[in-house]
Amino acid sequence: MNKKLKIFLWVLGALLFLVLLMVYLSSKDNVNPILPPSSTAEKITISQGTQGIVGNMHIGVSSVTKSEYQDEAGVKQNGPVAGLQIFFSADSPDNQQVEVYPGKKFFAGQYFITVAAVETQISSGLSGSPSGSVVLFVDDSKNVRLADPLLIYASFTGSGLCGNDKGEDGGCLYRNYLYSTGELVQEYFWFGADKNNTSSVSTKTLEQPALQAVIKRIEDSGLMTADCPEQKIMDASWDYTINLGLSSKSFHNPPDYCREEFDQIDELLD
Repeated sequence: MNKKLKIFLWVLGALLFLVLLMVYLSSKDNVNPILPPSSTAEKITISQGTQGIVGNMHIGVSSVTKSEYQDEAGVKQNGPVAGLQIFFSADSPDNQQVEVYPGKKFFAGQYFITVAAVETQISSGLSGSPSGSVVLFVDDSKNVRLADPLLIYASFTGSGLCGNDKGEDGGCLYRNYLYSTGELVQEYFWFGADKNNTSSVSTKTLEQPALQAVIKRIEDSGLMTADCPEQKIMDASWDYTINLGLSSKSFHNPPDYCREEFDQIDELLD
């Protein structure tokens, strides 16, 4: 083997090593062992320029690139980010455009989204433009909120016989979540037969006297020791969860005498 051939093979080997090293380092950007928020979360992968659909929510990936961002802990990072377009209906207040990165978590309508990974590739075309995909865990916001250790009280009222402000028939759902910090989250969803769904989410903080009044009402109600067997109910549902200290109790379609106690608690949240 002559000297020129040896040099050529050495240079070729060095270039191959650099290429493999770049591929390895690039793949490390995409290794994000992020767990789903609960066992009920749905995992979906959406490529750039396409859409993913979960229930009445459409998620599009408009861009995938590498950029500087602040993670959930407020630490500056440099890595893959993506632009998401979330669409429910033409006039839904939950429609949004959001920039995401691995580990980002946020609510969208009745859903809770966790970004498991943002994967970048280089297109094979002459432009060499970046493309990629996003891996998401999508869960019902109810499952995530109920798992919050700070949750004190939650109530859910649903009906299959609800009208909206346009006179259309459909189903509706009201949700209240009260936390030990005083934070109160109230969600409303209306579901139409033609998928013309609407929703609203409001958040406020109860002052300590108001929070303590709710806690006292729960304690005085006797619900933690009451017998509230499930009732068979058509076209409606009531669910409640109470977490006080180390005690926790859930109720599904309780009888009227128990629901009257819950109604008094919910009145303190209005």
